Amino acid sequence: MNMASISLMCEMITAAGDGLLPLPLVQQARKGAFDALDNGASSGVWTFTEALTNQFTLVINEYDRQMRETRLHAIIGASEKVEHLLAKQGQSRNEERPSDEIADGPAAI
Repeated sequence: MNMASISLMCEMITAAGDGLLPLPLVQQARKGAFDALDNGASSGVWTFTEALTNQFTLVINEYDRQMRETRLHAIIGASEKVEHLLAKQGQSRNEERPSDEIADGPAAI
């Protein structure tokens, strides 16, 4: 799994009620990671602030916990949604990012 997938999975599982971190913190880390990845891809300069690194460390640890403790049904639902969003993002890279659809996704899990 890459940073994008981990952050999306963690956010969807958290939004579905199986998270210990506040959802806004997970969303902020996800947005920061996507912004850093987009900026790095377009400029060739890869920078991650200390704050983003700290936030993303929390998200990765939460993702780890979720994979150990969350119902398999919720993980499968989130995984399918992430795959769909990332595939759509790959098709329309400049039109929208998968994170723009997060508001619609978690309720369906």
